[in-house]
Amino acid sequence: VEYQQLYQIINAIGEASSFAQGLNNVITTAEKLQNSDHFLYLMKEDDESIDITLVVGMLKIGRKKLFLLDHDQRTKECAPLCVLDFYIHESRQRRGYGRRLFDYMLRDQNVKPDHMAVDKPSDKFLGFLKKHYGLWKQVPQINNFVVYDSFFSERPIVPDEAALTFVSRSPRAASPDRNISPNASRRSSSSYSHSAGRPSNPARQNNMVDILHGRPDRHTPHARLSPRFQTTLDWMRGTNSGGDSPYSRTPTSYSASRTPSNTGSPLRTPWGNSPPLSHPHTPPTTSQPVSRKDSKDLVDGQR
Repeated sequence: VEYQQLYQIINAIGEASSFAQGLNNVITTAEKLQNSDHFLYLMKEDDESIDITLVVGMLKIGRKKLFLLDHDQRTKECAPLCVLDFYIHESRQRRGYGRRLFDYMLRDQNVKPDHMAVDKPSDKFLGFLKKHYGLWKQVPQINNFVVYDSFFSERPIVPDEAALTFVSRSPRAASPDRNISPNASRRSSSSYSHSAGRPSNPARQNNMVDILHGRPDRHTPHARLSPRFQTTLDWMRGTNSGGDSPYSRTPTSYSASRTPSNTGSPLRTPWGNSPPLSHPHTPPTTSQPVSRKDSKDLVDGQR
């Protein structure tokens, strides 16, 4: 029950903060906070007149990985602590509540205000930083974050930030062919000399070589009888090439070319010539069928 009430409080004050800043979406909710590593500071006040405790402000911070521009317009990769949401209730503003809450966060995190990045601050928050902490000289950025002049010169790198920005770039494994050819690393994936493409199973390596490059005995007369080692042209020519094809199974059938002018094409017929003369083609009858249901085609003189 206590957690449910806390979730309701977080959602209520997050909605009030988004409304005060004129945002279209609520950026602070209990669900988003639970699924992240951000910190939320809540400021409460006891009202003795009605004997109830009120939540009067909140401050959300978190470490984000950013790419920021320094003074020389060079991109720097960093992961600083960022002010993600800051809100004090309208009835408690201009009374020192925001300064007390922000100072408490700085002491708790042991960080300086100019070493933090601010996510899309409002004009009130920019005035707050300028009034209480003397921050006014910004470094222009291409994103919504605002950083100040001493951010790149005096900010220390803590272990948490170093762990987020560290990228492991291990050297590439030495290839056995690198000393032989300078272009060994640019070989195709079908080459098995490279260590990264060598399979662990030698039997599978032989099978892949057979598939990619063919068997050594593929040009023998016995291998030519197998359709696996025949070219597409030999397979379509039929029995003259020594293989089985759908054209050679039925000696009375043939396939004419769609381009009669290409008489020398081997794909014109399975035999490379004109159709056999023993089965002349009979033209269809000139009588018109009674209906389309009774119509039949004539192929090789057979109805």
